[in-house]
Amino acid sequence: MKEPDELYEDGLDVKFRILVVDDADSMRELYRTRFLEWGYEATTAPDGETAVEKVKKEKYDLALVDLVMPGMDGIETIKEIKKHSPGTVTIILTAHGRIDTAVEAMKVGAFHYLEKTSNMDLVKMIVVRGLEKKVLTERTRIIGEVLATKKKEHMVEKIKEIKQELKTVSMEKESLERELEKVRAEKEALEKRLASLEKRAKT
Repeated sequence: MKEPDELYEDGLDVKFRILVVDDADSMRELYRTRFLEWGYEATTAPDGETAVEKVKKEKYDLALVDLVMPGMDGIETIKEIKKHSPGTVTIILTAHGRIDTAVEAMKVGAFHYLEKTSNMDLVKMIVVRGLEKKVLTERTRIIGEVLATKKKEHMVEKIKEIKQELKTVSMEKESLERELEKVRAEKEALEKRLASLEKRAKT
């Protein structure tokens, strides 16, 4: 299993930011402490409303959200987090026997679910998988933007080339038109001379 500092390479930011959302003080502190030990930045929120406000103000890579909380429950919290920060990976925390509701949460955007009785090795594995997905998604997005930029630059260069070709054609057209005017003038001069000669021949 990868460690946090192995998820990003090539000098990219390695300090992932995790938000723990749980109404139980002991659970929030447990996860916060473990995430800090694993090398992450960890922030907590005691309810969904507070979590959403935090997400509006700051960027989080991953949010661990309790399913059952007073006020805004875990499913609504995930919906709101995804609305304000689509790139934040969300994992639902559920008590034993609430797997059906956890699956419902996954349908609204949760990456995975964890039972609160899960051992920390499993928690770490799911979190790392979620962050790996985020890194892959981010890199895919960046590659797409780079390719789009290169395509745009290529199109701009092509447009420049076409404009230059049009300018050259226009200059050649103007040159041909000047030559044509000269030919027309010479033709008129010859016609006048011919007419003069024919007139003199008749007299």
